[in-house]
Amino acid sequence: MTGWSFRVSVICLCITGLLGCPAIEEPADDAGADSGSEGPRDAGASGDAAVSDDAGNTQVDLWRAVAGGTNHSCGVDAQGQVWCWGDNSSGQLGSASPSSSPSPVQVAGVGSAVAVSAGWAHSCAVNEAGEVWCWGWNDLGALGDGSTDERTSPVRARDVSGAVDVACGDSHTCALTDSGAVWCWGFNEYGQLGDGSAPQDKYTPVQVSALRDATSVAAGFMHTCASSADGKAWCWGSNDYGEAGPNANPDGMEPNPVPLEVTGVGEVQRVTAGDAFGCALTGQGAVWCWGENDSGQLGGGSGGGVPSQVSDLADVADLSAGSYHLCAVDSAGQVLCLGDNSSGQLGVDPGVTEGGPSPRQVGDLASASRVAAGDTHTCAATIGAPGVWCWGAGEEGQLGG
Repeated sequence: MTGWSFRVSVICLCITGLLGCPAIEEPADDAGADSGSEGPRDAGASGDAAVSDDAGNTQVDLWRAVAGGTNHSCGVDAQGQVWCWGDNSSGQLGSASPSSSPSPVQVAGVGSAVAVSAGWAHSCAVNEAGEVWCWGWNDLGALGDGSTDERTSPVRARDVSGAVDVACGDSHTCALTDSGAVWCWGFNEYGQLGDGSAPQDKYTPVQVSALRDATSVAAGFMHTCASSADGKAWCWGSNDYGEAGPNANPDGMEPNPVPLEVTGVGEVQRVTAGDAFGCALTGQGAVWCWGENDSGQLGGGSGGGVPSQVSDLADVADLSAGSYHLCAVDSAGQVLCLGDNSSGQLGVDPGVTEGGPSPRQVGDLASASRVAAGDTHTCAATIGAPGVWCWGAGEEGQLGG
């Protein structure tokens, strides 16, 4: 994932024109992409999710989901419409135009969506009917439609029904169903599809048969992780830096084609996966991580396959791993990030490029409901003053405008 220039200054933008973004004056030194044409200003109240704060005040969450890819971002609004913005060189915005767009582009053909995910150059969403729809780059079968043809509009991933969530990795995709099954497709050189087969790409979904009670799934660069109903974390695929956990083959070039328990962490509710690391969120709001730690994305841990707790993160409600950074939303709605900050993806004060293992609060952003860490940018959805806010690298329009 190299070959693009980075903007170091931190930019925090509301994605304008979408779902009641508040009128906030942008910084005078804003170097963001042009806003272009605006999306819908009034989304109505249908499908809004009511949330009560500590004072008992009712707030409205206008976003069902938000996702960060390499150079693009996506979100699902309260009516289930999918919007994407940023790089569109492979059709990952769901538009036939090859141009990047800082203005959100509505993705037609998905139906009413409940989840969305963004990978290197492809995107996928789950609709209320439990179908998985994908679009964008497809050379290795990441769209799951049985072809390797690039798609600028959504195509349905075959054989998967009852889906409730989807996770896009670099060049592979996985889906979680309402029965706890996990299905994966795409690039499989390191066994990241988890079906136990020889390293061969799969253009249609295959079931991870060793997992039948999964509660979450996350796709990294060349590895995949999941949590199960018994509170365990599982990973498979590449293990160059210990991202597949302590029980994986220590030879990073050897595939790990079936799920292996990540021992050392328990009561896991959900997992997230970065470039070569994984993290688990427990029922107590604690965060445990393992794998690569070159940028301090694991907190104070030493890295490698043995999980360590990120001691400075507590009462965490949502968690998302980027390529080399990690962000969390705590119970107070604050966003905290740690790890690589070479492009401002931690959202700290302008001019600060140092990252590291200590979580830092993202500016004055408050009342966040969810966070999505991309490659070198991050987005968060907020309630109260509803909107999507993004910061970090924005040369392809992935911060919106």
